[in-house]
Amino acid sequence: MVTLNTQQILLPKNVYIGDLAELRISFTSTEEIVNYKFLSDLDYRDYSIEKIDLSQTGLNYYQLSLDFVPWKIGQINFPSIELEVAPGPNQENPENKENLLIKIQPVEILSLVEQNKVTGLRSFENPLLIPGTSYKIYAGLILFILLLIFSIRLIVRHKQVAFFLKMQKQKRKYRKNKKKTIKQLQGLLKSKEEDKEIAGNIQAIMRKYLEVRFDQPFSRTVSSKIISLYDQATYGLSSESKFQAAENISAIFIRTDYVRYAQGSINSKDANFQEKEKSELIQKLIESIECLEKTPKTKEEEKEVLKEEKNV
Repeated sequence: MVTLNTQQILLPKNVYIGDLAELRISFTSTEEIVNYKFLSDLDYRDYSIEKIDLSQTGLNYYQLSLDFVPWKIGQINFPSIELEVAPGPNQENPENKENLLIKIQPVEILSLVEQNKVTGLRSFENPLLIPGTSYKIYAGLILFILLLIFSIRLIVRHKQVAFFLKMQKQKRKYRKNKKKTIKQLQGLLKSKEEDKEIAGNIQAIMRKYLEVRFDQPFSRTVSSKIISLYDQATYGLSSESKFQAAENISAIFIRTDYVRYAQGSINSKDANFQEKEKSELIQKLIESIECLEKTPKTKEEEKEVLKEEKNV
């Protein structure tokens, strides 16, 4: 029996008790190998054999793969393997053929205790998770992430929501102020009071309207300063039509001042409202209010009014 020169590789390089390992033995032979067998019994107390495979990897090149699981620390010795070769075509007596022998080198099984230099038993530790509760942990984690995302989005949108609610409240306030003012002005058309008192009521109603609408002290401002206070309240961003409406209101303030204070003076011939003048002034005030409250139709007008309302 001819002993073969072999190359032996253990995979993985470091093998511990209970690991599945593979022992690869490579060799060359010009003979055709038809079978193999161990020359002695296997010691299943030290290891268990999972699979043995003999394959030809090239011309005259063979590889024997031995998959096993070790059950002891230290050296494991596998018995030698006899390879049966096929008889040659010119060989008269097949029984005289000479088989081949593979001697397996000892395999070293490592100890985790020695490698980690453990000198004593570890103390008892409780399990990290109760069996069967992992899904609850994952469900809780997913719920926490969803709540966190929702909270972040709510915080980010908080200012937008707060601004939207503020604008809705402000619009209701403006609608109510407009409706009340127009109703009071229309009521003056039926008033039997003197022109002096009516002129004073017109100013009082309009000053209250402007003060609520633009949050500026119009009730304490002289008539000649009404337009400048309006320009200040709108930061000079008012549209041309609305600025014209404010100028009309300012002109009516000046006219009603004359009606209020010019009676009994040397130039008092125009100190009373002319025929139909009162209704025309009130109608002009209502139209000016409608213009100031007008909702923008174009995007440019909408941006302009939005900016104005933010400033107010």
